[in-house]
Amino acid sequence: MLIKGWRNDESHISPTASEQEVDTAISIIISMYFYVTGISITDLEMAGHDVSEIIAPESISHHCCRLYSVTNDGRYSGIAAESIDVRELPEEKRIKILKKCIVKLLGYNPKKSAFSKQRHWEAIYRIAADKGFIIDGDYAYFKSIIDGMQLSNIPVPFNTDLLERLNQGIYAKNIRDWSSEGLCGKKLQEYKDIKNCADAFNRVVDETTQQKENL
Repeated sequence: MLIKGWRNDESHISPTASEQEVDTAISIIISMYFYVTGISITDLEMAGHDVSEIIAPESISHHCCRLYSVTNDGRYSGIAAESIDVRELPEEKRIKILKKCIVKLLGYNPKKSAFSKQRHWEAIYRIAADKGFIIDGDYAYFKSIIDGMQLSNIPVPFNTDLLERLNQGIYAKNIRDWSSEGLCGKKLQEYKDIKNCADAFNRVVDETTQQKENL
């Protein structure tokens, strides 16, 4: 409604907005863009679209997305939607959220999900460890959590031995430190495939942990 009003008000007169009002308007539009992209990103990925460049990770905080609302006197105020700290939650709650995120990543058609290959368990494990759902390096604990979830629509079974082999080198680091430098051929394609799944799952976790009312 704000954008519609701006169009109607300004279409027949000279621009009258101040620089501050223009900056605020730009922030509102960008926030709307991020919001719509964020809630649609899983469906876009499932439809086969490349969404890796839609939102540049370096331009968005992992913990806070700035939104705007209009106060009673017509001014704009910023509202920070902050993520919960998973590490501070009891184990049962952490596992419940992790399961919810995996289910959301799989979507209605797991075969078209970013999580569709056995090596993608490395992506799930890495984000789960980075976000504080599990203890990094405790593969037995991770397996017990996954087994306890009883996920019926998982396209590939969890394999502890494969995870241990994969979770080495660059993959053993926080995803912020992952890099394809020095990789080529099959290794590079494998890295891109795992990284794509990790990025998709990371977005799902961030989106889910910001929706406190649904947790």
